[in-house]
Amino acid sequence: MKNLRLVLAVLLMTGCGGPTTLQPAAGPGVRFTCEGSPVANLLVRLHASPEAPCLGQGITADDGVVRFSELPQPLPERWYVALESVGDGGWMLDARYATPGANGLTLERLEEEQPATLELPAKAIRSLSR
Repeated sequence: MKNLRLVLAVLLMTGCGGPTTLQPAAGPGVRFTCEGSPVANLLVRLHASPEAPCLGQGITADDGVVRFSELPQPLPERWYVALESVGDGGWMLDARYATPGANGLTLERLEEEQPATLELPAKAIRSLSR
């Protein structure tokens, strides 16, 4: 029992490693929808230009919102958005959405209280059951 407590204490202090899907409770965010419904399990990456490295990333929650707790300052005037599907929800995102700038998804600003909504076209998501 003493060894179990020690192992648990070490795990709590160091973490288990690997990415987390937990969303920050606050911070600027974006809502993703398709045909008016929220899209969960999207890996969202933000870039200052189509060629720039990723400056922030997160995964959309069940309500389609992703929040970013840490972004570099000053913020760029325009964000270029790249998306990838990360869940096993029976659908697949069109691969062209993984490239910032090529997919047409941009944001002028990110807001905490009222996240902007980006509506994905129906053809962006393909069912795997067809």
